[in-house]
Amino acid sequence: DYTFFRFTQNQPDASFNGMIEIFDTNGRIIDSFTTIISTNGTESNPIRWDVSHARVPVRSGTYIYRISIKSADGALTWKSGRMSVVR
Repeated sequence: DYTFFRFTQNQPDASFNGMIEIFDTNGRIIDSFTTIISTNGTESNPIRWDVSHARVPVRSGTYIYRISIKSADGALTWKSGRMSVVR
C-alpha cells in the first residue's frame, strides 16, 4: 500500500531537502521520513509514502500531512493538508 505526494513551488528545476510527516486527527505522529525532492519545472516529482511501513498501523480514515522543504540557500517552507486512507 502506498500513495504519492506532489507540490508546486517557485524555483524551477530545483532540488530540496524534504520532510513528510503524517498525523492522525488528534495530532499524534503516525509516520515521518526525509528525502531529497527534485522538481520538473515548478512541480515536484512524486514523493512515495509506503503506508505499510508506517511506525503506527494505518487504518481507514482521515489523516493530516505536512510537507516541509528547505532550499539550497536555506529558505524553509511547508504545506499541510488532509488525506483519506481507504483500506
